[in-house]
Amino acid sequence: MANLCVAVLFTSTITVRSSISQETRARERTNDEAAHQLEDVSKYLQSLDSFSVQLELATEMTVEEKVHRKPWRSAVVHYRHPNRLLIKSETMTLSANGENLRFVGTSASGKQMYAESRSPTDFKEVQNNPWFRFVARHATSVLSSMLYSSRLHESLLATATQVELSPATPNSQLQFRSSNASHTLLFSNEPPIPVHVTRAPIYRPAKGVPPIRLTAKFSDWAANPRLDEELFVLKIPEDAKRIESPRELLDIKRPDGPDPLIGKAAPNFAIKSISFNEADSAEINLKRYLGKQVVVINFWTTRSATFHGTRPIFEKLNEEFSKEEIAFLAINVAEEEEIVNHYVSTVKPRLGTVLLDSEGAVARAYGITGFPQSFVIDRNGQVSAVFRGFSSDLQERFRTALQKSLNADTLK
Repeated sequence: MANLCVAVLFTSTITVRSSISQETRARERTNDEAAHQLEDVSKYLQSLDSFSVQLELATEMTVEEKVHRKPWRSAVVHYRHPNRLLIKSETMTLSANGENLRFVGTSASGKQMYAESRSPTDFKEVQNNPWFRFVARHATSVLSSMLYSSRLHESLLATATQVELSPATPNSQLQFRSSNASHTLLFSNEPPIPVHVTRAPIYRPAKGVPPIRLTAKFSDWAANPRLDEELFVLKIPEDAKRIESPRELLDIKRPDGPDPLIGKAAPNFAIKSISFNEADSAEINLKRYLGKQVVVINFWTTRSATFHGTRPIFEKLNEEFSKEEIAFLAINVAEEEEIVNHYVSTVKPRLGTVLLDSEGAVARAYGITGFPQSFVIDRNGQVSAVFRGFSSDLQERFRTALQKSLNADTLK
């Protein structure tokens, strides 16, 4: 009996080891095939003296099986071996001509700004350049590999914990999964060039918020086009300001001291409500509340982690003052209606009437610099208090401001 048990255990151990060995061999074969596919792409790119390609960056969300795509940046890329590069979009340009690497762009406030440094001798380490990363964004890894093609398969396979290969005609698909993201690379087989990249960060978003995918599309490929030297010479505008970091492009800063709108008439607006109450499902005009109620406006977006952290505070305030003459308006900024509807129906936040500032026009009128940002408006239509972000005493300060507005209006 003892011999039988030993035999069964020995056989089971062999079976388990055989299964693990087969999985390991299958994974190694997939990695080898993926490396071979990427080496073909690298060899083709190495054979080119120059290329041009259109790059389109976007974000995607899937809500109830419908993909919502938001274009982010479109740019043309020109490259000439070994160190000539031009990436040009509507608002910014990056150029390397062998002598200078220059960036010229428009800041958040509409000002012309530039940066300048020594041009690299080749693009082996271009992915570490802050201006290249800023312009290329989530296409940085693949685009930098295309510029220094011998490292394409190394950069993508180096951090991958799982690789999947799906050969097809005319395009093949490679998926690389690492500890923090999943990359899907779609490339043409003839010629072997990247045509689409999707990066899906691996994280758990807030409840009711679909995960965001970052996409980069490469189109209108041109192999060995004639690219004259003048193309890579980027002139700096006379009135441009020199900056040292891409962060300086975000030059819309919070005002020092009290908000400039305090004591002034609140900008009027008329925007759509998505309230599930049919009586409120209409266009809401701020003027409807003047002379009758104090108004609280909370600007928010589902992508703001700070908003999700402060939401319980606003829900408590909404409940606490529910019997007072106060209208709570939650204005979502620049997100698609289906995405906001999904969040509201899933989370059911108690924020008052939810409004859609689809183009961000109302947010601009109120000078919004971040989320959430809230305004208390008295019955006379004047802004009496402004609150930004989160603080440990936010609820108490907000309560005091509401009570002050209620009392002041009552005395008038």
